[in-house]
Amino acid sequence: MLTRSLGPFTVTAIGLGCMNLSHAYGVPPSAEQGEKLLRTALDQGVTLFDTAALYGFGRNEELVGRVLKPHRREITLCSKGGMAGVQTEDGMTEVRTRRGVVLAAGGFPQDVLRRKELFAHAPSGQEHWSPAPPGNTGDGIRLGEKVGGRAIAGLPNAAAWVPVSLVPRRDGTSGPFPHFIDRGKPGVIAVTKSGKRFTNEANSYHDFVQAMVGACGDDPEKAAWLIVDHPTIRRYGLGFVKPFPAIMIGIAAGIVCYFMVTRVKKMFGYDDALDAFGVHGAGGSLGAILTGVFATNAVNDGLKDAAGKPLPLGLADGNGGQILNQLGGCAIAIGLAVVGTLIILKIVDAVIGVRVTKEQESDGLDLSQHNEEGYVLEN
Repeated sequence: MLTRSLGPFTVTAIGLGCMNLSHAYGVPPSAEQGEKLLRTALDQGVTLFDTAALYGFGRNEELVGRVLKPHRREITLCSKGGMAGVQTEDGMTEVRTRRGVVLAAGGFPQDVLRRKELFAHAPSGQEHWSPAPPGNTGDGIRLGEKVGGRAIAGLPNAAAWVPVSLVPRRDGTSGPFPHFIDRGKPGVIAVTKSGKRFTNEANSYHDFVQAMVGACGDDPEKAAWLIVDHPTIRRYGLGFVKPFPAIMIGIAAGIVCYFMVTRVKKMFGYDDALDAFGVHGAGGSLGAILTGVFATNAVNDGLKDAAGKPLPLGLADGNGGQILNQLGGCAIAIGLAVVGTLIILKIVDAVIGVRVTKEQESDGLDLSQHNEEGYVLEN
């Protein structure tokens, strides 16, 4: 297996990131499956592993440490945070390092000077947009350098790239929208300004941008265009353009909420000063029910059968029974709200009362409850 230098360490060119063994990206595998994967990586000669205290709040470090402990002299383990200690069921476990600490400081996505120095596609440091917060300017790296740390040089790339589009805001500014997953959906292709496709759109976002920069060559603008057909937009959406069902749910909710607030409330005469029932109650229930109509495994394939095949989610997948499930969920939520409100009402009524007397109401609440006169009409 190919190797490369990581500071003073020689590691395999391809490492194993262990986050999804305990955290994120859907339901984590069982501990047995995680151990099997780690041992397979060791058998294949992998010597670079990555974990963090955040991944499963210590469970990932426990799993990785348990499997890799007999091989600790042959492998390099990077842990983001948790180097002072890891909270386990047995208490705080201290973690010590023999050769050094890798400081994961969050990068320097908004550090214009360092971008100018290290990003070949951004000679002034300004030809680059990042979805990271504006305050992420590499302060952690500078603090590490002040105490003797050093940034590793010679890596193939100075950052982990992600393609973004600039979305205009109402105030005239624009913000970067990251295309992590949408560009890999069926029906999407990416081309340069010359109209040439340059990569597999489903590749990792880092590899996608590497290919884009290479395809643009000497062109100072490193950019690509995502092209989709009408059915793809309707089914998946793209970037800030949402799928058609979401638009339909929004339109339907807007119409229903409008009539609940302006017509139905007057028709029945109930007290809803903030229109909580007309907007949140009616609109939320409608959205929950329509979710049973439009939910599709083309967007979320997390539910699978024993063979690993995605299960149908809503009516769009042929599972009309999900509408009944959504109706049942709405009924349970309404029942809890009604019963809970009645219980609270009875408790408050027993303790302080929920209505004033007719005399106090006639005198006015400002005077009877607060000893204040709202309007003094006498000279």
